[in-house]
Amino acid sequence: MGGGAKPAGAKRTLHQPRIVNRESIAMKKPSCCLETLADDGLTTIHYCRTCAVFHLRIGYTTLHVKPDGLIGLGNAINTSLAKLRRRGEAIARSQAGRELENPLG
Repeated sequence: MGGGAKPAGAKRTLHQPRIVNRESIAMKKPSCCLETLADDGLTTIHYCRTCAVFHLRIGYTTLHVKPDGLIGLGNAINTSLAKLRRRGEAIARSQAGRELENPLG
C-alpha cells in the first residue's frame, strides 16, 4: 500500500471534509481577546489580539484574515465597487438618453 493508497474500507463521504491542518481551522481559542470594529447586523469584524488576525463574519461564514489580507480584501472590494458605480452611472446615462429620445417609452 504505497503512494497514497487508501486503506481498505476507508471512504470519505460528502459530509466528511478532509482536514489538512486542525490548527488552521480552530483559530478561535478560549483565550481570544476580540475587539469589535464593525457590526451592521449582517457583517461583523473583530480583531483578536491573541491570534493577531481579523475575524470577519458575513452571515454564517467566518473568515480569519491576517492584517495584510484584510487590506488586500478592502482594496479589492473598493475597486469592485468603483467599477460597479461607474457602470451604474453609464447605464443611468444611457437610460436617461433613451427616455429623452422616446419620452413615451
